[in-house]
Formats: sequence, C-alpha cells, structure tokens
Amino acid sequence: MNRPISRIFGTVGFLGLLLLPLQGTALTLSNEPLFLTGAVQPLVMLNISKDHQLSYKAYNDYSDLDGDGVPETTYKDSINYYGYFDSQKCYSYNTTSNRFVPAANATGANSHYCSGQWSGNFLNWGSMTRMDAVRKLLYGGMRSTDTSTLTVLERQFLPTDAHAFAKYYNGSDITSLTPFTGIATTPPTATSSTNRTIGSGSFTFTTTLPAEIGDQIQVYVTGSASSKWMIGGVTSTGSGTITIDVPTGSYAGSGSSSNWTLNNLSRTGISLCNMTKGGSGVDQYSQTNTTPPLIRVASGNYALWNANERWQCYWSGEKSNTQSGFTYGFRSNGNKAYFSGINASAENPNQSSRGLGSGYGTGEYVARVEACNASWLGHERCTLYGSTYKPTGLLQAYGDNDQLYFGLMTGSFAKNISGGVLRKNAGSFSNEVSSSDGTFTGVSGIVSNLNKLRIYGYNYSDGTYIGSDNCTYQQTGQVLSGGATSGGSSANQGNCSTWGNPMSEIYLESLRYLGGNSANSAFTYGSSSKDATLGLTVATWTDPLNNNNFCAPLNVLNFNASVSSYDDDQMSGVADLGSSSTAQALTDSVGADEGINGLNWFVGSNGSVTNDLCSSKTVSSFGSAYGLCPEAPSQKGTYLMSGVAYYAHTHRIRSDLTVPSGSQFANSLKVSTYGIALATNVPKIEVTVNGNKVTILPAYRLDISSNGSGPFGGGTVVDFKVITQTPTYGKFYVNWEDSEMGGDYDQDMWGTIEYSVSGSNITITTKAISYATSNGQGFGYIISGTNKDGPHFHSGILNFDYTDPTGVIGCNNCNVSDSATSVTYTANGSSAGLLKDPLWYAAKYGGFSDSNGNDKPDVTSEWDSQNNSTGLPGSDGVPDNFFYVTNPLTLEKSLNAAFLKILKDSSASAVATNSSSLNTGSRIFQGRFSNTSWSGQVLSYRLDNVTGQVLSAATAPPLWDPAETPYPEWDAGQQMNTQVSASSDTRLILTNGTGGGTSFTYGNNLTNGQKQALNTDALSNQDNCGPERVAYLRGQSANTGTGTFTCSLGNPTTPSTIMKFRTRDVSVLGDVIDSNPVYVGAPAAGYSNVDHPGYSTFQSNFKDRKPVVYVGANDGMLHGIDASVAWIDTNPAVDSDGDGNLTNDRDVPVPTADAGKEVIAYVPSMVYSNLSRLTDSNYKANGSHRYFVDSSPMVADVCTASCTVSSAVWESILVSGLGAGGKGFFALNVTNPDVAAHDTANTPQFSVARASNIVLWEFKDDADLGFTFNNSPTNMNNSQAKQIAKFENGRWGVVLGNGYNSADGKAVLYVLFVQGPTGSGGAWQAGGVDYVKIVADAPVAKDNGLSAPMPFDSDGDGLVDTVYAGDLKGNMWKFNLSSTNAASWTSASLLFVAKDGLGNLQPIINTPEVTLHPTAGNMVLFGTGKFLETGDATSTSVQTFYGIQDAGSTVSGRGDLIPQTILASRKVTQGCGTSPLPACPTAPKGWYADLPTSGERATGTAKLVSGNIFFNTFIPSTSPCEFGGTGWQMALDYLTGAMPSPGIFDTNNDGVVNSLDTAAGGIKIGAALGGTTLIKGSGTSTVGVGVSSTTDGKTPTTLIEFGAGSRGRISWREIVQ
Repeated sequence: MNRPISRIFGTVGFLGLLLLPLQGTALTLSNEPLFLTGAVQPLVMLNISKDHQLSYKAYNDYSDLDGDGVPETTYKDSINYYGYFDSQKCYSYNTTSNRFVPAANATGANSHYCSGQWSGNFLNWGSMTRMDAVRKLLYGGMRSTDTSTLTVLERQFLPTDAHAFAKYYNGSDITSLTPFTGIATTPPTATSSTNRTIGSGSFTFTTTLPAEIGDQIQVYVTGSASSKWMIGGVTSTGSGTITIDVPTGSYAGSGSSSNWTLNNLSRTGISLCNMTKGGSGVDQYSQTNTTPPLIRVASGNYALWNANERWQCYWSGEKSNTQSGFTYGFRSNGNKAYFSGINASAENPNQSSRGLGSGYGTGEYVARVEACNASWLGHERCTLYGSTYKPTGLLQAYGDNDQLYFGLMTGSFAKNISGGVLRKNAGSFSNEVSSSDGTFTGVSGIVSNLNKLRIYGYNYSDGTYIGSDNCTYQQTGQVLSGGATSGGSSANQGNCSTWGNPMSEIYLESLRYLGGNSANSAFTYGSSSKDATLGLTVATWTDPLNNNNFCAPLNVLNFNASVSSYDDDQMSGVADLGSSSTAQALTDSVGADEGINGLNWFVGSNGSVTNDLCSSKTVSSFGSAYGLCPEAPSQKGTYLMSGVAYYAHTHRIRSDLTVPSGSQFANSLKVSTYGIALATNVPKIEVTVNGNKVTILPAYRLDISSNGSGPFGGGTVVDFKVITQTPTYGKFYVNWEDSEMGGDYDQDMWGTIEYSVSGSNITITTKAISYATSNGQGFGYIISGTNKDGPHFHSGILNFDYTDPTGVIGCNNCNVSDSATSVTYTANGSSAGLLKDPLWYAAKYGGFSDSNGNDKPDVTSEWDSQNNSTGLPGSDGVPDNFFYVTNPLTLEKSLNAAFLKILKDSSASAVATNSSSLNTGSRIFQGRFSNTSWSGQVLSYRLDNVTGQVLSAATAPPLWDPAETPYPEWDAGQQMNTQVSASSDTRLILTNGTGGGTSFTYGNNLTNGQKQALNTDALSNQDNCGPERVAYLRGQSANTGTGTFTCSLGNPTTPSTIMKFRTRDVSVLGDVIDSNPVYVGAPAAGYSNVDHPGYSTFQSNFKDRKPVVYVGANDGMLHGIDASVAWIDTNPAVDSDGDGNLTNDRDVPVPTADAGKEVIAYVPSMVYSNLSRLTDSNYKANGSHRYFVDSSPMVADVCTASCTVSSAVWESILVSGLGAGGKGFFALNVTNPDVAAHDTANTPQFSVARASNIVLWEFKDDADLGFTFNNSPTNMNNSQAKQIAKFENGRWGVVLGNGYNSADGKAVLYVLFVQGPTGSGGAWQAGGVDYVKIVADAPVAKDNGLSAPMPFDSDGDGLVDTVYAGDLKGNMWKFNLSSTNAASWTSASLLFVAKDGLGNLQPIINTPEVTLHPTAGNMVLFGTGKFLETGDATSTSVQTFYGIQDAGSTVSGRGDLIPQTILASRKVTQGCGTSPLPACPTAPKGWYADLPTSGERATGTAKLVSGNIFFNTFIPSTSPCEFGGTGWQMALDYLTGAMPSPGIFDTNNDGVVNSLDTAAGGIKIGAALGGTTLIKGSGTSTVGVGVSSTTDGKTPTTLIEFGAGSRGRISWREIVQ
C-alpha cells in the first residue's frame, strides 16, 4: 500500500501512473507518484488531559459562541451546536432499543426545527459534554453499539455530583425543538383573597395556582405589582392552598391585603438534567458503573437541578430537601429568586407530575443516538467503509491512510499529579479501525483508552469521594506524599485521583519518548491500579525513530481541557533531551524574550511570595512562577512547558541517530508544539468603561480558621449564570464548591456579583446568599483594568476575615446575613498583568517558523501569520499553533487546522523560465503538489541576474510557511482561490462538447456521455448531481464538507440526497505532478519573412500579449496562469535604459495584481469518466488518487493557412497529452490571451464566445493510442517545442509516440497535422491527410510502446525529414519522413538496441537529443532506464547513457562503441585503449557510459550545449528520509563521452567557476526527475546557471561554465520575455 508523505517532494518527469494491467504483459503502475512509496509519516503525540473538567458540559451558557459580543445564556437557534446528534436532523426516541433514532430532516430558517420530534441541534446543546466533543472530534464519538450494520453513540458517564448538569430553555419555539406541546412560556397566574400582611416569613394562601414544593412564587397586591409584592419559595401545598417562605428583604411595600395575584415563576419552559444513575454492586461506584447515561426532562424551570447540596439531577421522590440541615439553606438548592434573579425551583422536580414524555422511564431518556444510518445521512461526518457508513473524526481522516502517525499520552489516576503515561506508541492508527466496515477493532490504542476516561471514586451511596478515593471535604491541595485525608490538609498523590493536570510534565514525558528514552519510573504504576480498574492500558515504550525515519516531522499536540496544575516539581527529565539547562532556566529565557521577567503579574506564587491568591507579584523568574491566574492560583501549575518547548524546537532532542548535513535535514529531530485549550470553567466578565476594558472574574477563598490564619484553600465554580448584562449593569449568579477536589463536589456557597458603570467608574456589589458548608469562606472577585486591580473579598460566610492589600473594604466576620457590599473602582485600562495560557507560550516558542535563522520568534510573521479564527492570512496576536476554544463547534476546525499545518508542505514539479539568459526580469515557474490534500501550486520566483540564485520575495504569499525560504512572488493555487466563492466563480474554463469548444458548464453544450459521467458518482452509481459536480470542479464550495446535500436534478424525478463533496483544504488547483510548466510570452520564434511569410506581422501584433504559464493538473484541467509583470523605475535620477529620458525607465519588473490568477483552463473530453472521483469525500484516502491532465504541454508558433504569402495565418498552438490521465491529445489556440484589437477567428481572444476557435481538436480514437508522456523539449534557438515542426510536405505538425499500455502493445509514431481532422463528423483521416501513423514494432507479447520522439532536420533545409524515438524494449528507431508526400511516410528502421553488459534490454523512456555528426550522419544521444512501474523504485539494473552515430546503418551493439567509465566521484575515464584495457573498436560508431550507482537511471531531457551533452540521472531510494532518492546533473563530451576539461561546474560552491573547481562529469543536485533548466549567463558572460526542481521541493541552482558558443539560446525551457 502506497503511503503518502508529508515532507516536500518534487516530481519532474515520469512518475507513478494511473494504469492497471491490461492485456499482454502491460506495465503495472501506481495511482500515485512512485517516490511516495518511501513514505515518512509525521509523528503526532497527542497529550490529552484526563482531568475531571472533561466531564463538564460542552455549552456553559455564559460564553460568546458566535462572536457577536453577547454571551449565549441559553439555546440560540442560529448556532449549530456540535455533538453526537446531527444538528439538521429530527429524532424520535425508540423505547424498545432505548436510543434516539433519526426520523426526519429538520426545517426552519436554520434547519433545526422539527414537528413532534426532538431537534438534534437542541439535544446537542442540552446533553453534550466536553469529553463527547473530544471523542467526536477525534474518532466520531464513543460507540455503545458498533457493528457492520449499526452504530450507536453514547454520551459521557456523569456521576450525580456537580459534574451532572442542567439546561433550561423557555423559548417560544419549544414545540419546534422537542416533541412536547403545552409548555408554558409565561408564569401561570391565579388570585387569592387570603388576608396577608407584606413582610418576610411564612405565608399560606388559598388559591388555585398550580405549585409544588420549591417553586418560586411572586405574590402582589392586585393592581400594585411594582410596589407591593413578595417573592418566596413554596414550602408546602394543600388542597387549594400553598405556603411560601419569603426571605428577609424579598418584598416591597407594606400593609395588608386580601386581593392578591399569584404567579408561579417556576412553571415555565423545559429543563434537562444529564447524569448517570447509580445502583448496587459495581453500579455503586463511578469507576465501575454500567448503567446507561440519562437525560432527564421536566416541565418547568429547574435550571438549578444540578446545583443542590450533594445530590444532583435526582427526582424529588429520590432526593429532596437536601439543605435541611443548614441554617440558611432552603430545600435542595437554596434558591431565593429575588436575590438570585433566577426563577428556578429550589427543589428537584416530581417525576410523575413534571417528567415529560416516556422513554427509559417517565421523563427519562438514555443518552444514546443512532449515527450514520445510510437512510438518513445528513450533516454528520460519515465515512463509507465497504458498504457501511461510520461516524468518523480527524484520526480516521488523517490516520486511516497513514498520512499521520499518532501516539497518545495522558495523565494517570494512580499518579494523578505526576507526569504522563504512554497509552499508545506513535504509529499507524489504521489498526484501530477495520478497513472493511469501519468498526473499531478493540486493540489497545487511542480509541479504547479515551473511551475509558471517566470520573473515578464517586460513591453513589453517600454521594462523596471520601470512601472510594480518600478525598474528603475542603482538602487544600495535593502533594506527592506527606498529606492527609482531612479538611485543611493536602491530599496525597493517588487520592482525589480524577483531579490533577500536570501538563508540563506530561509534555516533557512525550518529548522524552520521542527522544528514545524509557518511561520515567516516577510516573509509572503497578498493575493493580485505579487506571487498570477503569480499563486503561499502558504501552511499553517502543522507540518511534531510527536511522531510516529520523527525518520524520515531530509534533506534540497538547490538548488541555482544564487548567494546568501540580507540574512544578518533576521536570528534571529535560536533561534526557540533551539540555544542560534546567526547565526553569529555559523558561526564564522565554520570560526574558516576552518581557515578563521583572514585571508585576497575577500569579499564585512568584517563587518567593506565595499567598495562593491572584494578586500582583513581581515575577523575576518566569520559570519560578506557579499558580495560574485566574483559574487556579493555589494548584501549582507552571509555565515550564514553554521553556522546554522552546528548547525542543531549536535543538535536536537526541544524538543517537545519524542526521546527514543539508538544509533539508535542518529540522530533523526537532519538535513542533501545538496547543488546544478548551475554555476554562472560570467565567470572564468583560465591561467597557469609558473606553477602557475592565475584566471581572469570580473568586473564592477557604479559610479553615475563619480568622485569616488558614489553612487556606481554593474552590471550584460549579455553576454560573448570567442574570442580566448590559453595557452599564450586570448581575451574575455564582455557585462555589468549597474544595478544589473531591468531598461531595456540590454546591456549598452561592451568591451574586453585580456591576454598574458611571463615567470612568465601575462599582462592584457582592452578596453571599446561601450555603451548605462549614468554615469561613470568601465570596469575591478578581478585577483588572482599574486603579485597584487584584482579588477582593468583601462578602463571605461563617465569620470570614480578609484584609484587602489594596486598601478597599475587606471582610470582618462576614456572614450570609450581611447586606450586600459595594466598592467603586476607576477604570484605567491597565489590565494589570494577566499572563496567557501556558500552551500559548509553548505554541509560540515551540512552533515558530524561523525565517531569519536566529532561533527566536522575534518577527511577528514567524509565529502569527494567519487569523486562527478564520484561517485567513493576517496577524491576530495569537500563535498560529495555538487554539483557544470556547465553542466546541470550532474545536474540529482548530484541530484540523493544526493537522493541516503539520501536513501543509507540498511537492514540486519541473521549473520553467521566461528568460534565455540571466537578466533583471529572469524568472522561473515551479509546479508543486501536496499528496495529503492533492492540491497544487504554481510558484513564481525571480533569479539574481548575476549569480542565478533564486531570490526571495519581500513577503510570502497566503498560507506560506515563513520559515520556508525563498518566498515566491505568488502562488497560483492561492490566487485562484480568490476567483471562486461558495456558489460562483469568475474562471474561464472550456471543454470540448457537442459542437466543439464550449464553456465547461452543465447543459446541452455537453454530450450525453459527458453528462452521464458527471451524473455518476465515484462508485458508478447514478445520482444525477451533474450540475453540482460541475460547480465543484469550477472551484465552488457550496456543497463541500461533512453531511449531505440534495441535488438539483431528479433521479429520475425525485432529487437525490448525497454525501457532500470533498473539501479542498488548500486550494482549488489540483496536484501538479508530471506536467512541466511552459511559459508563453511574446512570439519569439525568430522566423524571417523570407522563409516564413507573415511571421513578422504576427510577431508585431502580439508582442505585448499577456504572458501565460501553462501547466496540466490532476483536477481535470490544463491551466493557463497569468505571468504578467509591470516594470517600475526604482531610480528616477538615473537613465537606466539609456534613452535620454529619466522617466519610465524599465528597472525592475514586479508581478501585477492579477499575476498568478488563472486566465484560461481546459477540460479534455477524455477525462470525463473519472471527474466524479475528484468530488468524492474519500478522494484523499490511500489509493483513491487519479491522474487527469498529467503531461507537459508543448507550444509553438505555426502557420495554418496561406503559408506562402504575406497574409499567412500564424497561430500559437498548444498541444498536450494526458500522461496517465487518459489516452489522447488535444490542441488549443493560445495566440491571444488579451489583445482585443486582433480578436479574430484565427487569433481568438480568450473568452467563452471564442471557445469554438480556441479549442482546436482532440485526437483520441486511434486503437493504438496508449498513455503518453512528454517532457516537451524546446528548440534551443527559437523557443519552439521541438515536437511541433514544419515537415517536407510544407505542413506543420506534431510528432508523438503512442505511449504505453495500448490495446496491442505496439510501438507507433504519429504525425498529427495542426489543422486537425477534416473527415466527416470531425473524424481524423489517416494516410497523410490529417495524420500519419507508422508502426515500428508489433510484438506478439503486446508489451511495447513508443516513447516521446525527436524530429530532426538532417539536410539543413529547415524542414523535418527524420524522427528518432526509443521504446520500452531498448530500441532506438529512425523514421524517414524525407518525402514531400506524407502518404509515403511509412518506414521505420532500427538504429540501435540498448543492452547492458550482460545483454539485458534497457528501456528508453526519454526524448533523445540529436545533432549533426561532424564526419557523417547524425549523432543521437540518449539515456536509458525507467521509473514507471511499481518495481522500478527498487530496480538495481545497470542503465547507460549512449552517443550513437547514425551513419545510415544499424549499430550492432556495444562492441561498436567507445566505453567510458564514470567513477563514483563522477570522474570519467575511457574504458578501452592500451593494455591492460581492452582494445577500442577500430571504427567506433559512438560511445556509451554506464551509470555507476546501483539503480541509477537517466531522467529528463538531454540538452546539447557547446559540445557537451547535459543530462540528469536519478537514483531511487525507498529510504523515507531521502525524499524519493537523489541524482546528478551530468555533462559529457557529446562526441566521445569524455569528461569536460577544464571543469565546468562550480564544484566547491564558492560562486565562481575556476581552476579551484574539480573537473568532473557531474555534480550532485538531488532528484530532479524532469531534468535541469539551463539559462545562459548575463551579458557577455559564458557562465550560466542550471536550475532544478528536486523531490524535496527545493530549487537548487548550479553555476555552469558553458564555454564559447553558448551565447545562443541554450535551454530546452527558455523563452525571451
């Protein structure tokens, strides 16, 4: 199985091809480039916290999910909520199987509404946890049922402590979101004539108002609702009566009345509570509980159903009045509506009367959902395995086909504040998924371990963690040892085991793993552990790196669902990475570069001052600071990760592997770090005060002594609600658990925080309202952006004391009975010193692209070149490797962006140039591709006009890695993205339809066969989605992504709903692999009017036409890319062009704004049968790639009519084959991209209206056509494609080989005349009418094919009379075309058969070079060897370069040739002569030189320059770190095969070619599969440059002394601008 790689790969020339064995012994070739078989997958270590916050609700109802500046406090239908349910689907509940099943597609403005069913979007909002989002993101979700016919996803386990959560909704669209009707959205009202006096206390009213215990009742004197009222909670109900308790202060007015109106404030809306029931036996404990997860649903406002004392989400018949033992408690959650602003009942709902519907029980539904039902495919991410659809995540997307190798490290329960444990070695993810049906295989790995993560130690019998996890109330921290199980003490490691998140230590352990070390014994544990009880496994460390894959990109992705804690004391392992500095010292260097050291910051400790509060402290050492603010100032979380990440990114983390020299290995064994942080559970309130931002965060402090002497501890926000929030006033409900961990983990103290704004002042008011706990506790906040920043506590309970260091009021015996207190601050915008998340610094310093080579992220573009929210270029102040997630919907986007960044390096094809010599306008154009996304690039680079070096543009194009230099001037892939949108595009795309050239749009302009192909999916199923496919192929994205869409055509009458098309992550330009770009500027053939009448007029008419680069791509099209430049005058004071005028000098050409954009594209009719594959969502899967337009275009100026008179019709025509994309050729008229003055039928300007004139012909129906590949060699003197020429019969034509795997395996030459077919119905007429066909070889085995030919003018009359071409069997054929009658062109004679010294045939794939021999006949120069079949990559057969004299007869073999010996050093010596050498032939007919390295073969097109034959060789390698192989640029004397002398290469790389350079026959440049582009020197210099595109994506340049006579055009790819 071919596996893609993620490094840069260059492909030039003949690579892997889309062919399968046909008849005979046809070649067996690959669907992907052959050199990808030596794949080196990037390694991605997933470091995932196992902390309890993974079990928090996914949507917290106080975050701004849609970025509109307003927090979402309840369900909002315009938001797509991410989760196991399809947001655009309706579900019913199956009471037999106890799961939700898809029932209909949702409707409504946002496609979220249902009728009598559950909205999937609503269920995601109401039931998903963070863990569910993580599982869905990574692998599609946790499956409770996983078979080949059924998948059921199951929500995370939730104990009945504060991890259980409630959701309340009271919108007018409840009936559109749930199956329930009759839900009140306004409070029910009744009256009472009972005489009562306004005040506090207990009041009984006779009334018909429906109510239950705990409901919040508003009572007011009828007609005086705003001035005479009371609000209290129901304490009892009787027959026609209710009794309420009105707290002190919860009333207005005075006096008595017997005319009352009563409102039940709690009888509105619908409430959901998520939990897992307990039981007996194994079900008594959270770690072994087997009961299904539940969603409980009640009518009414039970928003605080999960905010009770101890027991959460119970029905009142199970648990009630749980606060009865506390003085200021009330029922179960203590709600007092007037003070809290929340109308939720203070008691749990009654199941029989308030439970809604019947599922698992009354008002109960198992949180399981049937996913990827083939009959109901919607917007889920579903992948087809065999005939089974399965929900999948990013691990399947990048791991099923091994684009990335993944490993997993998490924290442990046994050692919960120590390091990390390896759960899966870095390697293939594919073994975790059955390729046949997509089921999980159950092997120990990422899926199995992440599915086992849940809360440990909760005991359902008493609702605490005390007995099962030794974690009691009010523990104040955690320590490795020496703690105790008592309030006010720190817990020992291994107790309170679900808590603890030492992310820096986990990160370091993953680096140690990549560094080839063994597991840290301080982090490991025995087999009888809490982890084992949960079913978590430990992987034995296996070194993921060796000397074969040392170059694998190393990546660590830290996925933190909580705040880092307790990672300050076990970081010595950094020494195992080779660091002589401590983690603290390394982090200090980050602090210095960030400007942190020496300033004041909010931290729990600066290393010397520790108060476990988020107060301002001077941080002199960033590495010594701990206690992250505002979330966990007392939990010893550090920033040490950042220093270690910095070291690992700038130093190799191991020295035991051998890394070769070379820039391509500069980053080997260095690590890139990514960070994804889920928003912490500490809500942030941001207020703008007179233009300054003020931030308020809830704060808590436990004081066991209650008098300010401690021990002190932190707490946990277990519920937070926005009561109201405007720019000038806000009120918030805050509910605190009195421990950081364990105990009964419930509601212990709640109260309210308010702010009001006046001018430049902001007043903060706090009040603690209720509690169910003991010992003094402060109810406060942290404020920043004011004159008194820091933590403040002026409210509290149980005699709490606190002296405020800023001088504002504090607490002196604060109690719940105290009145609200207020402090006014002046906003000054100081935002005093809140540090960023540790992952932020780790991502910046562990993931930057070092463009200036100083190992520092000191240039913004090095670490912040894109907006992480949009993915678009530009700075947003956030490291490109860091993603802070408030909305789980963006989680997938963020992680996908991280994976794409890991894989974004793309590969290259050949370079084209616009210049015949080095000048200020010299440019090269490079094609590249990404085999991870199968996207392409065409890049423009300038060359230095003296040295020929590739210059870097001032700025990088969009999405370019700043560390990858030089920067191109433009990237056509990104420029083309600007020409398309979701549902429209501005591209000119043509095709050959019913009447010839036409626009590539869906309609009657296409043939029935073409429409049929477009209406058929990749599996040959007719879906009638042709219009949508065409829109997609044009670049539109409306129907891409996950889920389904409905096609516009009927099938035959009912519209089809199909899976959405493949997402193009990088660009709409497809992969450019074997197609070498061709630059077409002004006509420059140099023909005189004497021999070619009318050419000078043609040249004049189009001298200013738009320059275009043409290239084929595997998106089904040939593309024409705008290569325009505008010359600018850089020095107005100098007459640079010598015209006597200081203005408008042409100093420097710069690309125009449209440069890089597509000006035309063409879809050949031969590729239609495979176009639907491009839209398939599985196209990126291994083996799904296909070739389309994969051959190099040829362009030449030709005369097509009246060629003997001055009115001759001249055109620039482009001819191209398809390579492995199909059998055939096409021709386009590319004369006139933009010259409106000469827009004629013969020189049509690019437009849809001229389509029939632009599209000239296609040649595709001859039975002997195979798959053809051309390197498109160019005439050295006139820039014309050599294969397009004028023949002895006076006509212009193109000579072509028939290629490989034709029906009968023949070797056939074609000469196609440029005028195209003249037969009836557009048929091609043979026999010299429209084309000539000459069969050179027709083997019985049907195993041959003619390679690309070379035409030649043997007699110097300017007309082609001879053609030479090789074939697969080593035959070099000579075709005689000397007759003026094309019908007589029938003969082929054998010039030579290439065999090695043992008589093995040597295939000839590349075009030969031909020149006159100085004594007689012609000299034919060619190399042997192929790189076509899958076995070629490992072939060690000897290949040879030959110089054969054609003196009119067949050369019998090697015995007639002078042998040359190429040494490993590339010195060349003659292999015959005087003894002891064998004697040379007496009348040699040429020479040969065997290539010296095992498996070395010739590649590209040979070029003859000043007596030397230049050619490239390629040495394949299956070693992953050799990027497919290496190779040499060779140069030998064309007549003798001797080494040039003196030396012509700059072998010592000192920038000059002189006597200090060693004479050699070649220089190592890397694997340039398409050959090297040669460009002559500047001015009179004879030193030019060779520019290559190698398989590592680089563009190396080599200085070459071409010698005297090189001032003519010398390159096969040169065209004067």
